[in-house]
Amino acid sequence: MILHKQFADGCRINRKSISSTLATALIMGIFVGLVIIGLVFAYVIPSPAGSQGFTGITLTQVLLYGGNASVDSLTQPCSGDSQLDITLLNNSTSTITMTNITLYGGSLPKNSTVLVPVSNGCLPVAQSDPPIASESSTQLTLYPAADFPLFPPRDCIAEIQFSDGQNFSGIGLVPGPLENQ
Repeated sequence: MILHKQFADGCRINRKSISSTLATALIMGIFVGLVIIGLVFAYVIPSPAGSQGFTGITLTQVLLYGGNASVDSLTQPCSGDSQLDITLLNNSTSTITMTNITLYGGSLPKNSTVLVPVSNGCLPVAQSDPPIASESSTQLTLYPAADFPLFPPRDCIAEIQFSDGQNFSGIGLVPGPLENQ
């Protein structure tokens, strides 16, 4: 009878440990389920545009083509060979404007403003504020107000400012393809 009682006590201990293990497994299963549901909501179900992640301007490409400067004018179009091509992505739900660009360094004897074509004219970016539409990609062709060596412009840096307060500084300009120069 003593052996039978010891065997019975051992079974009770095992039953207690089994029920404890089941309770722990149930709690862990619920936790893992909640994590998976959270991941599904975060990555699979789309959120309203602009409400998730970075909401601002992303520069995707900045190319500088060498050549002659364009001239600031209210009556003449931008006519210089030197161009600055910028491709931007506006991740926000509102239109953002570019408020200023300054080029410096490299072969430039002084800082240079950048001009943007407007109807029958060529004005500095600071006077014309080119818009970047909401939730879209935009390519701007701008014209430096300084001469750049033709083959290829090197060590030039840009500082770009936007109406939402974003500022990009120290952007190394990549020379554009030679076949376009």
